[in-house]
Amino acid sequence: MARIMNHPSIDAAHRHSLPQAGPWLPDTQDGAPPPAGFFQFPWGKWLATNAIFFILPFLLLCFGAGTVWTRRETLARERAMNQLEIQIADLAVRGNARGFFHGVLQRAHAEAAASPTRRLAVLRRWRRFLDRAFPGFIHWYVTDRNGDVIPECSSPQAPRRIIRALHQVAVAEWRHDPLRLPLRERWRPLVWPFIGPQARKEFFAPLSRTQPSLMDEVRFGEEKTFFFVHLTDHGALFAHLNQRPDWDRRPLDVLINRWNRRHGATGWRAGTLDPGETGPLPPEVEAARLAFERSGQARYCGVASLVLFRRIQPGLLLWLQRPAPGQAAIQHARWWLVLGGVLLGFLFMVASFRVYSRGWPFTLSIRHRLILLFLFMAGLPLLAVWLLGLDYLARQESALLARAETEMQEALRGFDQQFLRDLHLLNGRLREGIARAFGWRRQRAPALQRAGRRFRRQFEADKVYVFDQAGQVVYSHPPPGDEATESERRYLGSLSAKALRDINQEPPTAAGQTTDIVWSAIGGDEESWKGILRDLGKIVYFDLSGDQNYLFLHAIKDQQGIARRLIVVSWKRLRLHTQFVRKRLLEQQRLMLGARLWVTTATGRLLAASSPQAARSERLLYRLAPLLIARQSTSFRVRAGGASHWLVGFPGREMNGLILWGARAADDILRDLSQFRLGLGVFLAGIALLALGLGVHLSERVLVPVAEVSRGVEAIQRRDFRHRVPVGPPDELGRLAATFNQVMEGLADLEVGRFVQENLMPREEIVWGDYRVFGGSRFLTALSGDYFDLKVLPDDRLFFLIGDVSGHGVGAALVMAMAKALVEREIARETTAAGFLAILHQVLRATLRRGTMMTCAVGILDMRTHRLSFANAGQCPAVRITGPGAWEEVSLPSRPLGISSSWQGKELIAAFAPGHRWLLFTDGLVEARIPGGVLGFAPFQAAAARLVGPDPRAAWEALMAWHDEVRQGIPPNDDMTLLILVRR
Repeated sequence: MARIMNHPSIDAAHRHSLPQAGPWLPDTQDGAPPPAGFFQFPWGKWLATNAIFFILPFLLLCFGAGTVWTRRETLARERAMNQLEIQIADLAVRGNARGFFHGVLQRAHAEAAASPTRRLAVLRRWRRFLDRAFPGFIHWYVTDRNGDVIPECSSPQAPRRIIRALHQVAVAEWRHDPLRLPLRERWRPLVWPFIGPQARKEFFAPLSRTQPSLMDEVRFGEEKTFFFVHLTDHGALFAHLNQRPDWDRRPLDVLINRWNRRHGATGWRAGTLDPGETGPLPPEVEAARLAFERSGQARYCGVASLVLFRRIQPGLLLWLQRPAPGQAAIQHARWWLVLGGVLLGFLFMVASFRVYSRGWPFTLSIRHRLILLFLFMAGLPLLAVWLLGLDYLARQESALLARAETEMQEALRGFDQQFLRDLHLLNGRLREGIARAFGWRRQRAPALQRAGRRFRRQFEADKVYVFDQAGQVVYSHPPPGDEATESERRYLGSLSAKALRDINQEPPTAAGQTTDIVWSAIGGDEESWKGILRDLGKIVYFDLSGDQNYLFLHAIKDQQGIARRLIVVSWKRLRLHTQFVRKRLLEQQRLMLGARLWVTTATGRLLAASSPQAARSERLLYRLAPLLIARQSTSFRVRAGGASHWLVGFPGREMNGLILWGARAADDILRDLSQFRLGLGVFLAGIALLALGLGVHLSERVLVPVAEVSRGVEAIQRRDFRHRVPVGPPDELGRLAATFNQVMEGLADLEVGRFVQENLMPREEIVWGDYRVFGGSRFLTALSGDYFDLKVLPDDRLFFLIGDVSGHGVGAALVMAMAKALVEREIARETTAAGFLAILHQVLRATLRRGTMMTCAVGILDMRTHRLSFANAGQCPAVRITGPGAWEEVSLPSRPLGISSSWQGKELIAAFAPGHRWLLFTDGLVEARIPGGVLGFAPFQAAAARLVGPDPRAAWEALMAWHDEVRQGIPPNDDMTLLILVRR
């Protein structure tokens, strides 16, 4: 309409009376809002969105991941330190010089005995190895089964005669030959100086078929050495091991070098440190050494490795280093988390910035977004609860393991105390057994021997002696004649005589004075002797020169109350402990539900196990026992049978020299945590499902009605006004649905009006004589203000009209209907175009409200004379096409209808020449928006001259297709009507 106002066809005097361009002509080309400036951008909302929906969840995730990783790292370091302690204890045990050489020599001779045909070759190989690794340490001598020295396998200058005698004595002891004692005495002056001048005469006594080797320390003056013996049916091996200054260090160095070669690829390293050593060390080992010297801390946890120290000799430290477990993987995971968070945060901020600045469309529906929002809002506290639960589980796991360790230690301590209670019970049983077996009335030797055997079998005693008042043996086991125990019997006999005299309060004799001298010589005093007398009838621990025993002394009195005999019952310490353990171990295991029990010696040798499966752990306990004795650790986490176990050790106090072990499966200890973890997972899953259900319910209750309204709007776009929205409960949404249905009913009425309006306009092409006429409209809304009409009058005249009422909708449609009615009434009476426009102006002026106008162009064509009467009231100028590409604008300046009190316009009388074409159109075609502005008259008129041919319908369709193409998808902003007249 703005272009119409400025067109030359409208005179300047009446331009002020036309309405100005309305909101149907926007100022921008596409109607999109301009981008917001820097200060207009909602920075607060953008920052809050990023903080709530990304930064806060990411920080919570980092906190949880850090807690999990820290816990895993701590557990991994604890397990790694346990492995280090086991390895360093194993090295320390294996690196003991005496045990190392004993094991090497025993292995060498055992390997040779296993291959009799290659015996000499094996022994030569072992000799070369020992001479190369320990030069000057070992002198060894190999004999055949007859005792002859084998020179190629023995050290040079071997004393053949002495070695043969030594072989005879050792073999006699090994086979328990009855002539071993005379043979020992015969060769003693020759053999013992070679073994060692200070060697015991019972040196070979421990040899037996089950113990074919021994190694013991001997002296040559101030020089210490070890003498080794190993016997087989094929010969013997004798060796002297000289204790040089580096005696204790050399085997450990050999083991460490071999260990480093074996584990070098894994990053494990071992070494030793002397007080004055200044050699280069790995950086973290040097830092660990400084920490150990300052605070005595044996464990050191570095950034990349773990270091453990152990003092194995005065001034000698053994260290072991290994890479920190999982450190690289956890560090990589941390870096990936940070990089992933930075990348996702950048993408999220960019996406949210575009949403706030340009209104980026969402592909998800509002319903699904609401459900995701509920899940997110529920997920944040759930994530926090989950992370706090992980931290709680980590703390509780440590507390449960510590409590399990304490409970097992208390149970093992109670087991140790049970030994003392059993000793008290054994005291009473011993007194009753002695009264039955050795009562004063039983004096005959055969009856006494039988009673003694029954007593010994009943109580499983190692030795049982019965002495009279003179210190003579009444009963003895072992029987008299055993040289190994003869001196012990004599000594115990003298002490028994002294004890019986003191019990009977008799005066001392000369023999008793000798006994007092001997007692003083071994360190006894008056108080210790009174303690022995006070403990008569009790089992006591007795250690004499390293021989550890449990003794039970009991006086046998006659009817007058005079002590006549003293019975001495003796058990080896380890034997009595073993008896107790095997008797009580299963009972103790039943008290410790779910636990496995072991009892080992201080060196790790297994004495008893609660089950056959537990007995398979002997090698592990052998490696852990030195750590426990050194008090470096009392609990270990180990894996066995594919499961993790918590192993606790307790050094016996009442059972001195034994270690009590207990283990429970970590899953049993942490069963409560497993239940809590399951409950936490169920709780979190339930809350998540509740949030999901709530989101679905609210979406069903709120968004489904909104979606129904949205589908109703889509139905309006399809012009399906029969569509109705389901009406729900009488709330806001229900009232909205009811109102929408009422609107749809009104739109249905409008659709009926549109149908009527479309039927008021001609649809078919008119063909009359040489003339062909066709017109059509495209409405912007349901009811249009554009109008055209075609009428063939009875006198061969053609009436055509095209008009445009200001505005859209019902009002414009009513004006159009009124114009249609005037056409039907006045067309037969009025013969000129200007006259018809004057009548139409008067009706509109009298009927319509002020401000409503109508542009209109009318033509009356006499198809017999080919004369055309044409008048224009503010309508777009007509276009007359006179030839291919030739056209002219038919401009008749005048005012639109209905805006002034009268209308006066010009009338054009022209001839409609053959081949000419006339185009009449409304302003919607020339004021259409195209990329870069508005289409305008000139491009449209040029396209019309090019596209309009002899077929008006095809020309109409071609021109409208061109119009759609130049708009490039921009929707029209007004009704468009086009009328084409063609003469052949």
